[in-house]
Amino acid sequence: MDSKSHQLFAKCLLEHVEDKITSPEWGTAPDIDMKFLHRWYRHRISVLPKIYNEFINGFIPSSKLFGFEDNKDNITLCILSHLYLDIFNGWIFPFGLWNPIYPKDTIINDVLDDIDEPSKLVKNLKNLSGLTTFSDMFYIESEGIFKEFIKNLNVKNNYELTEILVKRLSIHLTNNSYIINIELKAIKDIHHFTKNNIYNTLYPYEEQMKDCEQFEIEYADLINKTSGV
Repeated sequence: MDSKSHQLFAKCLLEHVEDKITSPEWGTAPDIDMKFLHRWYRHRISVLPKIYNEFINGFIPSSKLFGFEDNKDNITLCILSHLYLDIFNGWIFPFGLWNPIYPKDTIINDVLDDIDEPSKLVKNLKNLSGLTTFSDMFYIESEGIFKEFIKNLNVKNNYELTEILVKRLSIHLTNNSYIINIELKAIKDIHHFTKNNIYNTLYPYEEQMKDCEQFEIEYADLINKTSGV
């Protein structure tokens, strides 16, 4: 997704948990390393500390540092929101190189029916990567979909929202034979980064998974309608 979409999603999540300090710019943090295979280097849950340190030390003006390092739980939520949105426009490895997620393996494929047509897919990817300017209407509709999705999840805690995103990403794994171990490893990495003992067990969140599925259908449909802009 493009930077504006990442920031918008992060902003909606931060508003939901009533955080007025943490910057939505954290939603763009995994993209600070745009070199070849950056989705491998900086789009993994295990590298949260690296993303945090590099973003703090090299990508934030000193005048804006206040508030950026305040709440690692909400920073984690923003970064996880980035990984989740990225399943809409390409492969991603939030759980490591051997555990990829491809759009064709998700429900998104049922909506983005051009996924198997390379020329059209490339056009869509260029749009989604910010190489083509989206209309204001896309962002207005996106924000509405984001807010409705977050509201429907019916959770207030930032850690629950983070766990839901981990769970949803793991469900989309191309190879989910060891899904429980993969999820627990991700939660352990988040606990290590945040130092918050509340990240111990990943609950089923079955109802929330239905909400995630509905969100993915609606958002993918919006992207599909907008990809020709």
